[in-house]
Amino acid sequence: MILTIDVGNSNVFVVGYKDERRVFENRQETIKVDVVQHYLHYFEMIKGVCETISEIEGIVISCVVPLISDAIVSCVVEVFDIEPLFVSGDLIQTFENRLTNPQEIGADLLATTIAVLEKNLYPACVADIGTATKVTVINENGAFLGGVIAPGIGISSIALNKSIPHLPPIELKVPSKVIGIDTVSAIQSGVMYGLIGSIEGICQSIESEMKVETRKILTGGYSNLIHEHMLSFEFMPYLLNEGLLIIYNRVVKEKS
Repeated sequence: MILTIDVGNSNVFVVGYKDERRVFENRQETIKVDVVQHYLHYFEMIKGVCETISEIEGIVISCVVPLISDAIVSCVVEVFDIEPLFVSGDLIQTFENRLTNPQEIGADLLATTIAVLEKNLYPACVADIGTATKVTVINENGAFLGGVIAPGIGISSIALNKSIPHLPPIELKVPSKVIGIDTVSAIQSGVMYGLIGSIEGICQSIESEMKVETRKILTGGYSNLIHEHMLSFEFMPYLLNEGLLIIYNRVVKEKS
């Protein structure tokens, strides 16, 4: 089994693959305090479950939380006794990257781009719905053009509550109707339909700018909350982890 570990600001998503098949998954909140103690316990749990399924042969990590990245790697090494492949912007240079500073591409965006290219899904707009809402663009020639970063739905709802304290906190779910009939449903509508509308609008603007129609892909930890309301988008919740697996296999082949 190859373990792919995606460490985002909101969630840690671990997916295990055996012969390219997904055989294990676990998603938990990203903890940023008492990091070593927490992740030693967490990875011991992961190891115990995975070893009942298959032997763990390798591990690949994407982490966009610099504060805890070293601790994550050290905990993985201690628990699994495996040196993980840590994905960074300079690891894979097999596609055209048009960022002003190509190394600025995050490990998460690198992984999703590799998956899009490997699966021949481009030209594409990839909407990654997490702590931040990120829309990245791969053109018809497979070049990574850049994208858009906006506050995520969690940040937006918390900011609204902090800025206007008398407003109640809300559950992040799409209400049945756009027009809210009370304060809670009105806020839910604004946050959730606001997110849906912004993603759809951004992708339309991108297509107009590129003068080409793209495949529109929805992924990321919060994408499960909205994908049923975005039927023009392809829902691919495992895209990042699939990209990590592709990267791992490529690096292993290059070394062999």
